[in-house]
Amino acid sequence: VAVNEIGTGEQGQEVKAYINNSTVDAAGGISLAATSTVDIGALSIGGAGGGGGMLPLALAGAGSGSGNTIVTTVEASITGSTIDSGGAVSLTAMDDSTITADGGIAAVAIAAGPGGSGSGAVGASVAVNDIRSTTQAILDGTRIVQTASVALDATSKAKIDALTIAGVIGGASGTGGG
Repeated sequence: VAVNEIGTGEQGQEVKAYINNSTVDAAGGISLAATSTVDIGALSIGGAGGGGGMLPLALAGAGSGSGNTIVTTVEASITGSTIDSGGAVSLTAMDDSTITADGGIAAVAIAAGPGGSGSGAVGASVAVNDIRSTTQAILDGTRIVQTASVALDATSKAKIDALTIAGVIGGASGTGGG
């Protein structure tokens, strides 16, 4: 079992670019960008085998799993400020978090012996993935003077790729009769 957590504390992971309660006088443009590119890669593999020769029973069980969590806040903001810009004002927030989780198992049980035989195999592979992202571009309580343009862009491209595979084989043979 693999457990991977990024930013799961009280506030999570924060990526911020901001101007707060300030006066800015810029001859050119103003650009604020906050970007998060958190990446979790998890691979979990399990295997088991069981065999019985003189015993009439063989059992095998295998499992694998991963739990992956990303909690993030990505913010570009200007709040409570006065901005005097000779060019464009641009705020960009981008979350590009990725979880890639692959898992697999194999379980084999084979019984062979005199008389009747039995075998059983069980397997499970699980991946639980969660991305909680807050992505914001904020312009609040701000006076903007002489600017060419104002652009705000907040984009979340968070993605989860998960693949789990489980395979089991059970076989039994016996000789004799009655």
